[in-house]
Amino acid sequence: MKSIAAVLTLIVVLTPVACQRHVGQVTLQMDWHRGDPHYGPNFIWLSAPCQSASAENCQCRTSFLGSANFVDYVSSFQDRKIPVTYDLYDVQGHAGAKLVNVGNWRADQFHNNDGLLATEITSVPSVLGKPQIVHLESPGDCFPMSLKKAVGAKQRWVTLKPQ
Repeated sequence: MKSIAAVLTLIVVLTPVACQRHVGQVTLQMDWHRGDPHYGPNFIWLSAPCQSASAENCQCRTSFLGSANFVDYVSSFQDRKIPVTYDLYDVQGHAGAKLVNVGNWRADQFHNNDGLLATEITSVPSVLGKPQIVHLESPGDCFPMSLKKAVGAKQRWVTLKPQ
């Protein structure tokens, strides 16, 4: 019997607007993987479990198409996790995250699209053909509940339907 997995990834882009309020700063300890079939060997994937999601199998993910120097820096961590720091903002009741640094590499050393934080949920339905409903806040679920509550994060309900 073949199981069907649904993967949902939400990326929230934080744009500077007057209605955002800085809530705090969080450092995520992230696992890393190098390489991508499309982008090549200098592509870096970072991931960490969600800290305040109610959905199982929730991961926070970001990626970088880095220079050889950045890839060497990340590789120097070997099996250790990489500290990735984000500023957390309240943007009209939704959590927004802006990259501050990856280890000792500052956000301004990366391309604008590098470091965008996404929430990914992988779900395998228990009954084939039956949709599952999950609620999430992307990227709010990546952060501790105390900061998420400071934002007053609004959850989004998402239905995962097997194909």
